[in-house]
Amino acid sequence: VVAMPGVRTGTIVVRALAAQREVVLRGFEGSLVLEDNQGPIWVEDGTFLTIPERASRITRCAQVGLFACSFSGSDSLGGFCGADGGSVLTVSDSNLFAYGCQLTGMAGCPATLDDSGCLFFGCDTTAATAGASALTLVTSSAYLFGGTLQGGAGGAGLTYSGSCASCPATMPAAPDGSGIARDPGSQLTLLDVDVSSLDGTGPTTFLSGEPGTFRVSTPLAAGDPVTVSVTGPAGHEVFVLLGSSYEPAFQADASGVIVVPVASATLFLGSLPGSGSMTVELPLDLLAGREQAEALFLQALLRDPVGGTNTLGAPSALVQHRDPCR
Repeated sequence: VVAMPGVRTGTIVVRALAAQREVVLRGFEGSLVLEDNQGPIWVEDGTFLTIPERASRITRCAQVGLFACSFSGSDSLGGFCGADGGSVLTVSDSNLFAYGCQLTGMAGCPATLDDSGCLFFGCDTTAATAGASALTLVTSSAYLFGGTLQGGAGGAGLTYSGSCASCPATMPAAPDGSGIARDPGSQLTLLDVDVSSLDGTGPTTFLSGEPGTFRVSTPLAAGDPVTVSVTGPAGHEVFVLLGSSYEPAFQADASGVIVVPVASATLFLGSLPGSGSMTVELPLDLLAGREQAEALFLQALLRDPVGGTNTLGAPSALVQHRDPCR
């Protein structure tokens, strides 16, 4: 399912997906709720805004892939202060992998003090609130490649120098939210990820390499050119894996999660120039027969010609329609 640009869709819910089924979502805005899914879920180009009443969460899901998505926090009125802990995305009893995602926790609110009613009512104070974490893992596995996870800043404290005896001389600041917060039952694998802080315990693996970025524009009408954009280390050779089925599996020897069957077709695009970016038109036509619509899963593979190492890059989903709604 591909959303049209600029359309806000509220809360996106996928629940009770059977193991033999898959769901692909691209371009949605709102919040995200995935629960009790045995089949794999693909979410790409999503923009998700977490508010206290509508938090994004992934619960009891076998495989969830997030690609080029952003999650950020706001209060109900659209402001960016108001967190008291919490997280913009909570993953529980699930397996998550993400490429090139940006998660930003909402800031806590500063401490406040009002001594205008001191004589009759005493000092009116509100304590600072903690910033929200970007990602919280509860008994889950997460494989994160590229992207940024920034916890929200804790609310500022204050110092009081007025004459109201019932007012405190100081009010403390609240703690910042974590970039990633995890419990002992969670496992974490990271490659080229910018994390503001990593809190909690549990096994953590750091991989080497640079996944770069990869994107195919979609949806396309039958006959439209298929254009892909790739970034990565200059001089690396770029291959594209293509598959009609979504079967994610971690590949330690390629420092990433492959999203298509290992024996899928492969195209060589060339070597990245000194700028580290390239745009290529692919000779693909998914609607050669009578199909009304088809989807294809693509993923970059970057090869270092000097060291001979491979790094699985970001995936992207292509959808072609014979008669698209526009």
